[in-house]
Amino acid sequence: MACHHGFIECIAEMKQSGELMKYELAAVSWLLNICGEDQAVGHDVGWVSKKMIASSSLRKEVQDKWLKVVVNAFHRFTHNHLCQLENHPLYQVGFGNEDLETCEHIFSSSNNMALLICHTSEFHWK
Repeated sequence: MACHHGFIECIAEMKQSGELMKYELAAVSWLLNICGEDQAVGHDVGWVSKKMIASSSLRKEVQDKWLKVVVNAFHRFTHNHLCQLENHPLYQVGFGNEDLETCEHIFSSSNNMALLICHTSEFHWK
């Protein structure tokens, strides 16, 4: 998770795909505890996240603190028009020109690190 200024706020090492959603819930909980009310989270699977958060134990806190969950600006426009109207930052108040692609920019700039770490093993993770 990164803020729109490009500062990395939260990192999780996900080794298996079954772990993905629990890390997202932990990051949302952290965001609400540290940053407080009126925050927003935007990413590729915003709609799935919205449903997952609504069915989690964080639901009441998310509602009380007005967390917005939206999709990134470059989410597929042809996917579903109603999805765009409800979840795209272009149609949401408070996002301005923000594309919510900060993590993508950070990841693409870290591609040069792949050559350095591609031969590491689980032994080096500890």
